[in-house]
Amino acid sequence: MAEATTSTEEPEFDIDPEKAAFFEGVEEIAHAIAQEGHTHGDFMNVQPEELEAAYAQGCMFLNQRQWSKAEEMFKLGAYLDHYDERFWLGLGLARQQNKQYMSAVNAYAVFVNLTPENPIASFRAAECLIAANKPVEAEQALHAALAFCEDTPEHAQIQARAEALLASLS
Repeated sequence: MAEATTSTEEPEFDIDPEKAAFFEGVEEIAHAIAQEGHTHGDFMNVQPEELEAAYAQGCMFLNQRQWSKAEEMFKLGAYLDHYDERFWLGLGLARQQNKQYMSAVNAYAVFVNLTPENPIASFRAAECLIAANKPVEAEQALHAALAFCEDTPEHAQIQARAEALLASLS
């Protein structure tokens, strides 16, 4: 039986300098996105008008009930500018309509993180959780939506819908 040998030396690899430079660039981009507030679109020279066009196209697909096409446009927008909450809400709506309930909840969760004072995503997430047969989680989402509705007349309609939905769970 052969004895296993251990070595403390680092293995040597032949690294292609072009690939090494590429990965250093990727590392810099990842740092800029994670730590400095940049977006993928910043590194792709995406103009604000192009993001607006992607958003408008996604909304058009939603209005035409082309859920998969809407999802693709909103997913693209969220990739290019992950700070633009509109893309996350649109992505959630498209996925919800496509009955991809838990994926919709994930998109709504990002929206809530970006815009915590807006109750719509918590309410929509609750609808998805009910459809996914997760009533306990739905109740929690409805309570979150109601907390965001407190003392805000502009959210009265969402508050009434959330209260009705919550009552139906009891």
